[in-house]
Amino acid sequence: MAEPRHDQIVGRVAADRFVGRHDDLARLIDHARGNDDNNAVAVLAEPFSGSGELLRQAYDRLFKEGGETIPFFFDVRNFRGDLSSVAVAFVRSLAVQIVAFGRRDPSFLHIPRDLMSLADHAAPKDLEIVTSLSEIERNGCDDVQSCFAAPLLAAAGGRRLAVFVAGAELLAGTESSPLDLLGTGYRDPRVRLVLAGDRRAIYGKTSFQTMELSSLGDSDASEMAAAIASSRDLKIADHICDLIGEMFTGSPALISAFLRGVPVGGEMTTYGDLAREYADSVCGGELSLVIDEAVRMAVPDIELRARTISILCAHLDVSDGFVPISFWQRHLKASPDEAARIVDALNCAEFIDLSYAGTRIRQEKVFLTDHLWTVRKLSRSAPQRALIISELVSDVAARSPEMLERAYRRRKALGVRSILESFASQAVSTALLDFRRFRNELRGADPDKIEKALKEDTQKLMLPAVSFAANTAYFYPQFAELCDLERSAVGVGTANGGSERAVWLAAEIESKLEADAETTEFWCDRLEMAAANSGFEHFTIWLIAPEGFSEEALDVLDKRYAFGSSRRQVEMLRSTLASNTNAPKPRPANEYEITIPTGEETEVAAVHAFEEAARRFNIPQKTINQIKTALVEACINASEHSNSPDGKIELRFAFLPERVDIEVLNRGVRMTREKADAAAAESRRGWGLKLMKGLMDDVSIESGEGRTTVRLSKHISAE
Repeated sequence: MAEPRHDQIVGRVAADRFVGRHDDLARLIDHARGNDDNNAVAVLAEPFSGSGELLRQAYDRLFKEGGETIPFFFDVRNFRGDLSSVAVAFVRSLAVQIVAFGRRDPSFLHIPRDLMSLADHAAPKDLEIVTSLSEIERNGCDDVQSCFAAPLLAAAGGRRLAVFVAGAELLAGTESSPLDLLGTGYRDPRVRLVLAGDRRAIYGKTSFQTMELSSLGDSDASEMAAAIASSRDLKIADHICDLIGEMFTGSPALISAFLRGVPVGGEMTTYGDLAREYADSVCGGELSLVIDEAVRMAVPDIELRARTISILCAHLDVSDGFVPISFWQRHLKASPDEAARIVDALNCAEFIDLSYAGTRIRQEKVFLTDHLWTVRKLSRSAPQRALIISELVSDVAARSPEMLERAYRRRKALGVRSILESFASQAVSTALLDFRRFRNELRGADPDKIEKALKEDTQKLMLPAVSFAANTAYFYPQFAELCDLERSAVGVGTANGGSERAVWLAAEIESKLEADAETTEFWCDRLEMAAANSGFEHFTIWLIAPEGFSEEALDVLDKRYAFGSSRRQVEMLRSTLASNTNAPKPRPANEYEITIPTGEETEVAAVHAFEEAARRFNIPQKTINQIKTALVEACINASEHSNSPDGKIELRFAFLPERVDIEVLNRGVRMTREKADAAAAESRRGWGLKLMKGLMDDVSIESGEGRTTVRLSKHISAE
């Protein structure tokens, strides 16, 4: 049966073979149609993650739909030369694509024409725009800004455009960067912009709404490898597809490049088959071309590029440490500014990591280290290429089972980094983190009872607001020898409303039974070493074991002021954090929400509103009076200490069968602890919190970034 035909316009992958990016593609299409409030989106892409193809797919979808929005795709990486040449190409491409879309004829995209003759083929509604673009092209070298602003000209002519620009990292480092214009000039609602580039290069360079694009997950990477193999009639085993995804860290561009070099109709069903094809690709084949092109883009000068590659090879001998910047300057034989530019470019390409200590090769990118290894081998006394390939084939075949096993273990991992990233000053039950509490109070109970108990629990822990999380090995490279990268992470952020630095070090440890004291002690020691190596003086350790911890192990955790959780607890914590969104929810009939201004009469308005509502639920007068007094203190605290920019306090009252819950919320930055102590010495505020705790059954204060919530709870008892 014949293979079905897949129409592709600028896309390089058939739409039905485009794997793992459907949600990202849907978001870009939605943005292009004007269905969000942002004129522009910046796609912060991991290098080789396929951001260009994502934009191509969005273009193809809009072109085929043929709606009112004209799609325009431009990849900066396809055009060589100075900024003026790129600017002229930008205008020319825009004119060609407007004509092609107007005629619904993709062939115009691939037939070279000058813009004056192109105007002869333009649809009547496009003629004036194409003529104007031709004028801009003629003056392009003298007016780069006008070239990059050309889509606004089309919008002024009444057209809607979706502008997709790939390879934006090449614009970020230029003088008078077009990113400045793209970041401030595209304000016409008829122009929707999507700018994609290497994340380290364009991060913070625009004021756009951002969208992160990482490598594919394990299953998607395997599916992509299988889809490409099928299109090339390759016989490939399932476990080899899994291994390819692992070898190339889920990178669509690298997976595609590798399989593109395998002969059509070939076979890869064993580790040996894969190793032979991989060695050829790394040693002069498709993969080496991709790597060499990335280095060429970072270092255009031939002589500097040769020295750069030599320095990268030198990193292989110091994989556990850093190469100082002074080493780069000395061996590049370049000026400090030029050396810094090259190092920064390689850092943006994520071939190296750059820090104050110097540079470190990305060891997890085995395709890179293998390529550098072959380059170094070939540069030393010109040994036979066949010997180098045979040695690499043997090495790859030998390490493949362990690499595949690591990939399968990672699929079963909890992903502690993503959990830490979700920490945002939420108040959660300590039973979700304290295995002793969970074991003694909840283990064995049915799910509904556990969920109810967690929601009603008054013993809360305020999680930090984590602003950055990374694998522990990022901070302490030696940690990579202890466990898989995905099983340990460090989260750095703030606590107490941003007034204190917070650091959490988490590790998922392997133990078939409850983790014993020796194992727990070992992991606590290793995480403390990671903290010391990173200069963290105050930190929290969090260990996760599948079945929890023995009594002796819990004693160890207590001595370290550490948390220990079972896998089940962490899964419930993840679910709790995922459901704790800021989306507005309809309030039931027994709940009230009002907003009052801050000021001298704030507490009067608050207690009046509360008392009016409380009487409807027959709350005893004694209880009402106690709550009113505590509410006065909470409102005064909000007025005096919040520095609220909008001068408002939100009050929420919930009247439940057995208790009354109150929330007092305000925007602003809370006082630091030092200022609060000073204020307490000069006013009655020093005993306000103590008074609230004496009158209510539960009092908690949750301070996040720019927002503070005081929660009061009082059990109802008959008079």
